[in-house]
Amino acid sequence: MLTMTKKRNSFSKRIRLVFQDFGHVLLGVCTLTAALVLAPYAFKLMIENGWNYAAIYSSVFDVATVFTALLFAFVVYFRTSKSEYLSALPKRLLDQATAFSQRAFWWGMGLILISVPLIVIEPAPVEAFGAFSALVAVWVGIAATAASAFWQASSIFWIIVSGDR
Repeated sequence: MLTMTKKRNSFSKRIRLVFQDFGHVLLGVCTLTAALVLAPYAFKLMIENGWNYAAIYSSVFDVATVFTALLFAFVVYFRTSKSEYLSALPKRLLDQATAFSQRAFWWGMGLILISVPLIVIEPAPVEAFGAFSALVAVWVGIAATAASAFWQASSIFWIIVSGDR
């Protein structure tokens, strides 16, 4: 009986670790799929109501730029600071924070780079499964993945700052 519990716990731990490593990508793929189907309807609605849909591209670019820079600043501070508090933290916690931040940084950079052409072109995908629809769906998927990675990285920093180990 004890070995079954141990196997079950190790299996759930492996699932949690896989989700921890790839959960943000899974969210991005699901969001990309939903955006591929729903984006044309959403953009038709925005155009009919006279909304400034192009501001979405610019706003996401701005937020990704700020979050990426902030995350980079946190990593640099936590990795170069010589405070007693940080040196007392477990090394695995700082390594995990660095790994999560690096992942979020790269997803954020990808989001920034793909947002620039969208700001210039201002595509409005009104037809299902067209080129603009696919481009916007990829952008939405990357945005969801980056947001999830930023959330994961920042949660580690909040654990460090709050003192809960």
